[in-house]
Amino acid sequence: MIVTFLVAIIIILAVIDLLAFVVLIIHHLITSEIRRFNRRAFNYWKKAITIALNTGVRKNVDYPQTWRDYRIIGKVLRSILLDTKDEKTKLKIRRTLEERGYVDYYIRRLHSRWRWIRGEAALALGETQSQRALPHLVAALDDKDLSVRQKAATALAYFGRPDMVVRMMDKLDKLGFVSIGWFKDVLYTMNKEHPEAFDRLLDTIKPLMLRKAFIEIIGEIGDYSNINRLTNILNDSSEEKEIRVSAVKTLGKLKSGTKSLREALTFEDWEIRAAAAKALGDIGDVGAIAELEKRLSDSNWWVRVNSSHALAKLGSQGLQALQRAVREKKDQFAHDISRQTLEEIKMMEKAEVLHAS
Repeated sequence: MIVTFLVAIIIILAVIDLLAFVVLIIHHLITSEIRRFNRRAFNYWKKAITIALNTGVRKNVDYPQTWRDYRIIGKVLRSILLDTKDEKTKLKIRRTLEERGYVDYYIRRLHSRWRWIRGEAALALGETQSQRALPHLVAALDDKDLSVRQKAATALAYFGRPDMVVRMMDKLDKLGFVSIGWFKDVLYTMNKEHPEAFDRLLDTIKPLMLRKAFIEIIGEIGDYSNINRLTNILNDSSEEKEIRVSAVKTLGKLKSGTKSLREALTFEDWEIRAAAAKALGDIGDVGAIAELEKRLSDSNWWVRVNSSHALAKLGSQGLQALQRAVREKKDQFAHDISRQTLEEIKMMEKAEVLHAS
């Protein structure tokens, strides 16, 4: 009896598992087909709308559409608005989004009971760049859900509103909820849409972690217009040490500010000296060899290591400086770190030869 009961239970569980597997397959097939349909519809409407914008012929986009088409057309219009550089085209699209009720539709969805709908609506309103959306997005900064507040701040970046973005940053920082990756996405958006607002943002950011992220993003996007600002931060002794180190690293990425970086080799904080030595090596500044050679005798081990590695990157002159420190033995620190670096170079060369053979 017990065996029969256990067998029945196993059979029932197997049938349930099989049914669940079948349901998952059906769900996957349906969602895949929906995605394919939406992609085809998106590409069709994007082509039709692009032709209408370029030629003025609107017969292919003026007839009544289904609700699905209406939503897809809104997505297409926002996509074109973000991609185009032509101001006249942007003006046409913004007018269309207003006249056809898309802005009102997104505003209504921003007040939905579902957080994922509110988040999508916030981003959509940001992409429309409609001035009517501004007060609603500002209000969404106080949404009860964190993800919606983040998306509202991202949306405000499309408008070039650093004051509102900073307000959001300060609030999240106090709660300990700031995501550096997300904050960098906001900065990317603002730099793309409103570079002038992006440049003003650093002066208004207070939290240390966010200021560091901002300086790092300057290097990642290759913003050479901020070189002077970075060197000023580096040379400002009243600035936070972590911020100055970030400025050094960003200058290294941009391969700029070598004069300030050489001077930084003598600064009091060893973290700045170490970062400056590495940056000069990454830049390939042969003119810094004499200063780097002096740092081989630095009291801090990281500064000595970074200086020796930087010299190793500076060609024959840098190698000669390392060999000279080993040969002359004027300073034990310089002798030891230089010998170690030269031995590492020899080991790497041997490994390359073995790998090539």
